[in-house]
Amino acid sequence: MPVFHRTLPDLVYSGISGRDCSMVRLDRGQSYCRPVQPPVSPQPYCTRSLGGVDCWQHPEQLVNQPPQVAQGPHDLTPEQNRIRLARWPAALE
Repeated sequence: MPVFHRTLPDLVYSGISGRDCSMVRLDRGQSYCRPVQPPVSPQPYCTRSLGGVDCWQHPEQLVNQPPQVAQGPHDLTPEQNRIRLARWPAALE
């Protein structure tokens, strides 16, 4: 238990089901198996306006798309998405 944070039946059940399951989670008051993570919601497209910031749900409908206020990635990287969708124990690698 100290090494894998699971009992032997937990290891067998996790290996068969492909989910991360553990009695330790039950001791912490959580569900036996870790819930599947939902897909990431798309980030809004926010631009500067005269009085502040406006955010758009459908930026492709804007006639002249002004630059966004925030710089940086707006989606998960392929590696992050692979880890999010991986079956146990591959998600631990």
